[in-house]
Amino acid sequence: MLANLGALASYLVAFLLVPLGGLQWRILFIIGIIPPLLGLLIRSRIPETPRFFAIKGKIEDAKNSLKEIGLSEDNVNNYEKYNLSDEKLFKPYILGITIPLFLIMLLNIPPSGMLELTPLMLSTLKISKSDSLLFTSFAWVTPVVIGNIIAFKLMDLLGRIKMLIIGSLGLGIALIAMYVFSSYYFNVDLMLAAMASGGILQSFYIPVIYSLSTELYPTKIRGMGQGISIAGIRLAGIIGTFGGSLLLTYYKIAGILIGYAVICFLAIIVIVFWLGRKAETNKMVLEDIDKRFIKN
Repeated sequence: MLANLGALASYLVAFLLVPLGGLQWRILFIIGIIPPLLGLLIRSRIPETPRFFAIKGKIEDAKNSLKEIGLSEDNVNNYEKYNLSDEKLFKPYILGITIPLFLIMLLNIPPSGMLELTPLMLSTLKISKSDSLLFTSFAWVTPVVIGNIIAFKLMDLLGRIKMLIIGSLGLGIALIAMYVFSSYYFNVDLMLAAMASGGILQSFYIPVIYSLSTELYPTKIRGMGQGISIAGIRLAGIIGTFGGSLLLTYYKIAGILIGYAVICFLAIIVIVFWLGRKAETNKMVLEDIDKRFIKN
């Protein structure tokens, strides 16, 4: 959610800097230095996880880490007690989790593209540069922030897999509605309303997929597995931005909206038929999740 708040702030700052003309993007780049520096400071103060210490045999460090986060040191006895070989962990997770998670994150192209290209899409509807930044802030990024808050409440109620399906399906339908109101029955207000709905529903997708990529892996291979999965979302950002730009250039706003909608529906197929119910982590501890994938 904080990333989306940052995106909202960036659009609002960009709107305020429009009168500066060519200096606008330069000042934005300079301002962009501040968050990473703050991030380095904050991360340096975050304790290592007790599970990591436990699996490394550093029990006292694990207990101290538990104390830092306000949990009883007795919890260390419940953490992963096995020390399986990398190969035994690698095979079930690559086919069962890593590949489908990578594909789902790669199919995160629509939200990534919408975040970057919405002002350009709106400008094709003869909306001014400053208004397109303002509309993006309040009709896309603000609903995304609201959607994140709703998603955090619903995630443990509905479960991760259902949230992913609702998010993908809802965003796909919202994109089609945007296409209809921008191309067939032209109405900017209804298009922006559809955009806001899509912004809320896409938040049922992004926070959940990040949670899954953390929850599904045992501590020993979590860094590797999550790194491979997250690479998909980075590629999605590149494809969503540059691929979306090409669609917008050659096929106008209809092309990019329909193209993004199709990708949303493809993501549902991967979620239902590959990742499936086996990957549901709702109200489960890591050790119980592992039993679904690791055969002792």
